[in-house]
This record gives sequence, C-alpha cells and structure tokens, in this order.
Amino acid sequence: REDKTLGVLGESLFSFPEGVGFRKDNNVLLEQFNRFLAHLRQSGIHADMVDRWMTRRGRKMPELPTSGTKGTLVVGVSSGGFPFAAVQNNELAGFDVELATRFAAQIGKQVRFADQEFSGLIAALVSGKIDLIIADMFVTEERQKQIDFSDPYFQQDSVAFTVKSNTVAPDAMAAAAPGRRSFVESVLASFQSNIVHERRYL
Repeated sequence: REDKTLGVLGESLFSFPEGVGFRKDNNVLLEQFNRFLAHLRQSGIHADMVDRWMTRRGRKMPELPTSGTKGTLVVGVSSGGFPFAAVQNNELAGFDVELATRFAAQIGKQVRFADQEFSGLIAALVSGKIDLIIADMFVTEERQKQIDFSDPYFQQDSVAFTVKSNTVAPDAMAAAAPGRRSFVESVLASFQSNIVHERRYL
C-alpha cells in the first residue's frame, strides 16, 4: 500500500475463511468460542477490530482484561507480523492476540501464548500442548481431517501484485487484438488455473 510503484492485478484471486483450531475431543471449548464470536459480531466489537487492525493497519493493543480465576487458556500463535500477530516491545500484539485475550477473559481464564512456527501448531494442538490455535489459519479440508474449526472469524483475500509499469491499462486491453493475451493476462490465467481451479497449493 505504501509503495506507489506497485499495483494490484485485478480483484481477489481467491478467498479463504480463517478459523480457530480445536482438538476434535474439545467440543465444549469450540462451542464456547462460537458463542463468544457471535456476541463480538452482534456487539460491534468484531467490526471495530477489523477496522483497527485490517483497514487502518493499527499496531496498538487496546486495554483488555487479563485476569481470570478459572485456570489458564494456552493459545498457539505464530508471530509472522501484523495485522494478525507480531512481537512489539517484547509483547505480542495484533488481531489474533486481541481475539484470544478477549476470549480468555470471557470464559474467566488467564491467557498464555505459545508463539511458535506455524507448521508445528497442529501437532502441538493434537498432542495437548496448547488448547487452541488462533494464527491466521485457513480452513481447509486437509486440516479438518486433524482438527475442528470454529465459525470463520475473518475472510482472507489473496491478490497478485506487480510493478505498475507491467500492468495493462483498461483502454489498452480493450484495444488489444482479439485472442491475443498480454504477458500479465497469461500469468493471471496460469495462476488461476493452477491455484484457484486445480488447488495445487494444497
């Protein structure tokens, strides 16, 4: 967004729901989270979180309750960067961190974060080292074989971008000879075929 030499190629190429991951034997916690998420949406807090972290690209955690008397909720995260989770002044911050902190407070628990590599989160959940995963994780059929997911808490779009000088202006595209693809059109067609339709990223 800040680099004016870059431009997005068209609209979103594909979109995936993101959910919170739970062990398959922990339906109680899953149902608690889904009720909590529904309340966040109805109260307008969820929309405010999306606006602050995603739209305005904020980097400051709000003041949130962190005390609880019903034990500890261990949340697996992966601090890959804002807006979801990042380390800032030796503390975790971001959309996922705020979501986890609010949920722990809602069920009367103290939150403890287990920040680790994204690739190890499902194994940590299945083995019982963490209670749930909130880590910008796409809901996919492959992952659903191992864990259960909450209702989606965010819809992540994926876009392609390039140097603006490589893009084709709409007028030029309309004037192009029929049946002849530009370089950018060819790349987009290949991407859509391999990634969107054939789903080779899986």
